[in-house]
Amino acid sequence: MTWLAATLLLGAATAAKGPAKVPWITASDDGTTRIVYRDIQSANAREVRATTDLKATPEAVWKVVKDFAHEAEFMPYLVQVKKLGPCAGGTVYYERVSPPIISDRDYTVCVKLVADEKTQRFERSWTLANDRGPKPVDGVVRVPVNDGSYQVSPDGKGGTRLVYTVLTNPGGSVPAWIAKRASTSTVPDLFDAIRHRVRDPRWTK
Repeated sequence: MTWLAATLLLGAATAAKGPAKVPWITASDDGTTRIVYRDIQSANAREVRATTDLKATPEAVWKVVKDFAHEAEFMPYLVQVKKLGPCAGGTVYYERVSPPIISDRDYTVCVKLVADEKTQRFERSWTLANDRGPKPVDGVVRVPVNDGSYQVSPDGKGGTRLVYTVLTNPGGSVPAWIAKRASTSTVPDLFDAIRHRVRDPRWTK
């Protein structure tokens, strides 16, 4: 994985916020994972939506996806996760990532979990809440845009359909073309991290 993956970790990802009239563009589709994106000029950010199928039950995938507090154990470059308290319908978390090449990034988000055990449909969503977090730290760039979601549901074949959506801007002086390219090219690494976590027997016990 390249350092470009860090841009995805700047929101590891609520419902789409882009205007409906902005069309989605297909970045890649290998038959297993489909990634589309659109640039939201009003937010100076790129919105990415990726869909993949996993050979695991929705409950197993949900166990990983909802475990926001322990993401630093399996997500590359994520070096700090701190629970700060409640928010409207959810919990506030502060996170910091430390990618190579560029400066550290941090952000605070309000995380909400919704689970329907009967239909096996689950969602973890978050919205930016930097006003609820610690003061900025010298040398660490505060992320200005970070909203996203994971949606977990049965795929109809005994496995799981996972949909990841994120609207983000890494902030700082990262060239726009690099940030935008990274927002789509590193999604497979994100999905791989989840797959490995789901299969890790040390964690699933």
